[in-house]
Amino acid sequence: MKFHKIFSICCFLLISFVSSDEAEHLTYEIEVLIYSTLDDETTEKFPLIEAFNFNNEEIITLSKPIKEVNIQAMNDSFKYENKFADIFKNIILLKAEEDRPKKYSKNSGFWYRDIANGSTLASLKRRLLRRSDYAYLGHYTWHQGALDFEKGSYVKLSDDENFDIFIKIYQSRYLHIDLKSYLKNKLKDDELIKYFIDKDIRVFPNEIYYFDHPKFGILVSIKDSI
Repeated sequence: MKFHKIFSICCFLLISFVSSDEAEHLTYEIEVLIYSTLDDETTEKFPLIEAFNFNNEEIITLSKPIKEVNIQAMNDSFKYENKFADIFKNIILLKAEEDRPKKYSKNSGFWYRDIANGSTLASLKRRLLRRSDYAYLGHYTWHQGALDFEKGSYVKLSDDENFDIFIKIYQSRYLHIDLKSYLKNKLKDDELIKYFIDKDIRVFPNEIYYFDHPKFGILVSIKDSI
């Protein structure tokens, strides 16, 4: 009986360890939609202060691959022996980020790149654009992993005139989203104010989460099908 209990405990610990180790190599698709509410009033007021303090190592911004013309491929395309269908083959290259240190994991070669075709929240975005009582502010999609809290970084999504969002997807015992954001540059009674959201919640893959405030809202979709 004692042996059976000990064996069961060892199996549980082994499974937990493997799950935690494998979690660092999973890649998720994150999609974020931001909007503000035009006619809601709130008495919540914040003076213009730095609400969230991060160092540079804690923050990462989304990047876009740099397009460059492959001159050699262009020259080769005009040679007689090339087929017409191959004329433009490889003329446009995506500049590899090989010089950039891969500090996140094996899969980080395409992590944190801005993807224009996020589809999970696209229908909600279209609805917002048709409404007169909401203002669409931004729509972002990218791939990333979920490291532990200390190793992970906050992804910064920013609009100079409207908002700053810092979002960290991390794995502890469970998957979490830590979201810190504010709507900014709103003048009220001659005072510049900000409206804040600061939440850390447990999440599950393939679901949509809503972070709300009377003045603005943020929808986050997280998918693990990558």
